[in-house]
Amino acid sequence: LDACKNLVENIIEDELMIVGSASSYEIWFNGKMRQTEPFFQGMETCVTVTWIKLLYQMLRLTGDSMYADEIEKSLYNALISSMTPDGTWWAYYNSLQGERCYSHLQYDDVALSCCVANGPRALLLVPQLYMMTDENGPVVNIYEKGVAKLNINSGNEIEIIQKTKYPVDGNINITVNPKKQESFAVSLRIPAWSIINSVKINGEKLDQNPIAGTYFKINRHWSKNDLIELELDMQAYAVKAPSGVEDLAIVKGPIVLSFDSRLVPEQRSGFNPPLYRYSFDAEVNGKINVKLKELNKDNIWLTFDVPLIDESGAKHSISLCDFASAGNTYISGNLFRVWVQQPFDLRHLYTKNLDWKANATVQEKPVIPEFYKKK
Repeated sequence: LDACKNLVENIIEDELMIVGSASSYEIWFNGKMRQTEPFFQGMETCVTVTWIKLLYQMLRLTGDSMYADEIEKSLYNALISSMTPDGTWWAYYNSLQGERCYSHLQYDDVALSCCVANGPRALLLVPQLYMMTDENGPVVNIYEKGVAKLNINSGNEIEIIQKTKYPVDGNINITVNPKKQESFAVSLRIPAWSIINSVKINGEKLDQNPIAGTYFKINRHWSKNDLIELELDMQAYAVKAPSGVEDLAIVKGPIVLSFDSRLVPEQRSGFNPPLYRYSFDAEVNGKINVKLKELNKDNIWLTFDVPLIDESGAKHSISLCDFASAGNTYISGNLFRVWVQQPFDLRHLYTKNLDWKANATVQEKPVIPEFYKKK
């Protein structure tokens, strides 16, 4: 167990990239420090899936919320970005800039590749880790609308109902329905990035504020329809590149933001005065006030207005989207980018042809045989 803890810690310190995956050519390459560079065959979907599976086992064995935090980061970013919007196919490799590319047919006879087979395996872990139990009672790991029924140590069955738009916002309502009234603890994961948090029980605010990076345990005698109202801190931050280069990326809650050429073309568009060089308008501590602009429009899940400042000090804004939506048309020329130098030039924002296949832009989606579709 100590060896596994050290391994996870080492991967996070040396290899893990901002979206929660790692590797180039399926090997470690000091990726955390090099993630702002072009890298090839990066963040293979199988690597992302195996990382999530390892984190799940560590969460199960230790009960440390850090593992759940890392799972959440990987799920919302590295994993979902590898899946096509209609859910029928996956990317073999992922990247932090360039163009999305469908996985090739690694095995024509079954119309699959390892990544197309493995991607769903990580999704299928989510119901198992969504809510769990420990010796004290139910444990809520993932915030997503749904219902779970859990048996605690006493044998009592506890139904927990979540209603939330998270991570669109940080408001989460959790209804606790024990089959029999009983005293136990409900543990809520408070992500390490969520600094200012509050909890209400049946409308009354608790004096104790949840601490970031821990499970907040609520010990009480529970009755049917007791309501927990959790509010998490969704402040966005401009994050500095680990290598020390003058690159920034923006993270809001668990979501990494990205440029996308559908929202920000390479050429100047809609900016006045006619300047090309801009910087994120962030505070010294990295806080940046991004605002949700659109939800579920044109195959993009989340679109945000992000404040900019130009060379003259004038204020502007630009549209960025969630990383999972970036480049998800899989059409040549739909470019995206996470890390961007400060200041950045809109004329030279994107890098093309970072596809794993030499001299390719975006590979055509493989033709799935009819026999496979029928099965």
